[in-house]
Amino acid sequence: MCGKALKISLAAALILALFTVVAQAQDDPQISRCTAACVYNITNEKLLYMTGGDKVLAPASTVKLMTGVVALDFYIKADALEREITITAEMLKNVAGNNIGLRAGEVVTARQLLSALIVGGSNDAAYALAFDSYGSAEAFVDTMNARAAELGMNNTYYTNPTGMDSEAMRTTLSDTLKIALEAYRHNTFMELAGMKRYEFAATNKSEVRYINNRNYLIATNIVSDYYYKYASGMSSGMTEAGGWCIAATARSGGVTQLVIVMGGEQEKNKDGTFGKIYSYVNAIELFKWSFDNFKYIRVLENTTMICEIPVNLGRGVDHVTLLPEESLDLYLPADTDVKKEIILSWALDKPALTAPVKAGETAGLLTLYYKDEIVGRVSLVVKNNVELYRTLQFIDRMRGIIESEWFRTAAVAAAGLGAAYILIVAIIRGRRKNSQHVNHGQQVDRRRIYRK
Repeated sequence: MCGKALKISLAAALILALFTVVAQAQDDPQISRCTAACVYNITNEKLLYMTGGDKVLAPASTVKLMTGVVALDFYIKADALEREITITAEMLKNVAGNNIGLRAGEVVTARQLLSALIVGGSNDAAYALAFDSYGSAEAFVDTMNARAAELGMNNTYYTNPTGMDSEAMRTTLSDTLKIALEAYRHNTFMELAGMKRYEFAATNKSEVRYINNRNYLIATNIVSDYYYKYASGMSSGMTEAGGWCIAATARSGGVTQLVIVMGGEQEKNKDGTFGKIYSYVNAIELFKWSFDNFKYIRVLENTTMICEIPVNLGRGVDHVTLLPEESLDLYLPADTDVKKEIILSWALDKPALTAPVKAGETAGLLTLYYKDEIVGRVSLVVKNNVELYRTLQFIDRMRGIIESEWFRTAAVAAAGLGAAYILIVAIIRGRRKNSQHVNHGQQVDRRRIYRK
């Protein structure tokens, strides 16, 4: 009994160890001290991880994603990026927080203001753009909310173009992901968001301004602890209600990832100084986790024999092999067991092919599943040419003629006509015989009479 119990214990331990290995290979990223976070693979349009996606949050700096998109859309459509804008006191009256010190009467261009907004997160630039493009901050914000509705951001409401805290302003991580993807599609936005520093040329009211990127993954002028060499841009900042927030992109190995962290905390040391900023700590963790744990895996070779399909009228061939039209690489967890976890399912366009058949001819569709999700589709094509056997073709055509409806109808009609003809001939012949018999009888009677 002791020996049996020992074996059971060892088996249980082995199973537990195996489970632990699998669990570790598929563990979620180690993030902490934030309200919500996600990583989205832009290249393959796949959400890799999300937590707190539907929690209602103060949007903080992520508002500037929408501000930048709305402003860019306006100036690009109007072909007015170089338009001169005169700053007014009304533009500046509600400015608070981070700004570049614009002055009433200062003449700048729309491009300069957009650069200050997207690179440096400048709140005065945001208000100036709002007034110049839509006439007022209120009208601009109305446009922001209308655009949010168009994007399906159903839990988002903006009250200003800067992200400064407001009781009515709200969003969610899921909604923020939508506007981040929209901003990513604007080449000008991403070009500016990836700059370490922007040189704002001298104006009539100011000397040259040097605006450093507020995203510490990119710029190192203030803090260098969070520099990430693969980072390529987006937006970062903080407010009291929203905490530290960041939307950032990074590219490595031909893949672009988008990371969003909201409600990040910052350590406060006993001496009153500040320590780690967890929006950046978690962002880097999410980037590393996604790049380390997901990769392109060859799940299908174009030489793999998938199935066979019958071939009619082929010379010496009654079936042909189907192959994938192309090899297929999918972006999957790095530990994916292709043989066990990728399921193949195929459907043929027709039950059989008819010669002649050409190699490469499409004959069906192959669908690939991973964990019950469709992850790829590829056409199935014929492997080899198949020549037509003309004797079989002739026989097949004759068979087709014989089995056709019109042939059956014609045959029935012909048979009917034949039967009718035979019947008519029989009747005519019968009448002739009867006539001959009557004539013969009359002749006999006459002879008898004559003899008498």
